[in-house]
Amino acid sequence: QATQREMMEEIGIKTQATHIKTFIVRIDRESEMVALFTGRYNGAFKINSDEVSEMIKQPIKDLPAIKSRLTPTSIIGLETLQLL
Repeated sequence: QATQREMMEEIGIKTQATHIKTFIVRIDRESEMVALFTGRYNGAFKINSDEVSEMIKQPIKDLPAIKSRLTPTSIIGLETLQLL
């Protein structure tokens, strides 16, 4: 339920999500618990700028080319999914 609520609040969508993995990310002096989910959605997003600073649409095959623009947590998630 929290995943559904967060997707609606942050990007304005409702879709089924499948839990893949939960892990701890430690970067410098910060640690955060990350729950990684996947899902499919074919429609428009309604970005909440109070929650999301940037969202880009990128073909999976081109993800390695933008790795330098991704957050460390995004990189870990995409590597876990074997997309980077």
